[in-house]
Amino acid sequence: MPYVSIPFPGQPEQGQLVLQLPERLLPGGLTPWTHVLSHGVMPTLLAALLGLLIYRHLVLPLNRLRDRADALRADDLDSAAPSPLIERRDELGELAQAFEHMAARLRQSLNQQRLLLRTLSHELRTPLARLRIAHDSHLPVKQMRQRLDREIDDMQRLLEDTLNLAWMDTERPQLASEPVLVLSVWEALCEDACFESGWPKERLPCLLGLDCCVQVHLDSLAQALENLLRNAIRYSPPGAKVTLSGWREGDAWHLFLSDEGPGVDPSDLAGLFVPYQRLKGSIGEGFGLGLAIAQRAIELQQGRLWASNGEPGLCMHMLLPAARPPD
Repeated sequence: MPYVSIPFPGQPEQGQLVLQLPERLLPGGLTPWTHVLSHGVMPTLLAALLGLLIYRHLVLPLNRLRDRADALRADDLDSAAPSPLIERRDELGELAQAFEHMAARLRQSLNQQRLLLRTLSHELRTPLARLRIAHDSHLPVKQMRQRLDREIDDMQRLLEDTLNLAWMDTERPQLASEPVLVLSVWEALCEDACFESGWPKERLPCLLGLDCCVQVHLDSLAQALENLLRNAIRYSPPGAKVTLSGWREGDAWHLFLSDEGPGVDPSDLAGLFVPYQRLKGSIGEGFGLGLAIAQRAIELQQGRLWASNGEPGLCMHMLLPAARPPD
């Protein structure tokens, strides 16, 4: 029953006046059953609802992540995490994205290992077979030495390029960058290219000025540009030019290497950078690694490398971070 308690004024420690009220003065609807409902049933339902929400929001996604981890442990790299879990904008979503990134890296590493073993086994079998034939044919010593030198050089170049590509793909090294003047790198590469190909320097013009300075690793940029330049010279017709130009795009330089060769079928442009893949009509005895190594080297500089067809010829685009030109 409700009651009213009033302490005595001035002497609260002496007691208080208590008035017990009749049942008719109870608030409307307040009965023992409503007390059970408001203090027992409703809190229980709210606690159950809160537990269900916590289970759906936290426990269920954790169970899915556990299943994904078990799949990775069982070498099941093809299954993907549920899309709603990856799209979450909280810690669980970041964890799911980390799982998928790890699975993608593992898939890439396994595919590269399989490709490496398959390609090496195929590419090394050919020079070894030629060496065996040369050994059994009783060639003169001079011709035998020339054959040995040629086959050994081919195998050594294949192994070096393969190991270099595998190192860049798996290790993803953080290379020290510095301001590099593109014009200086191009002039050094052109000097070697003219000596090897017999081209006059006028056929390798550079339209870049002293303001074209990029923040890159010097050796990696030189290696990428050298591969692109050699490839352009190999497919250029007599009397053609290979031109390096570019322009500034915000905080980056867009370099543009163009030749006057036959170009590439548009459907084959993406395949130019696939390792060990040589397109139909390829010239020379390469292994299809030059452009792949160039692309990996540019990507390590926080840049991009892609190809397009020009009028005429093939155009190689490089997007590299800009740097302040040296004094």
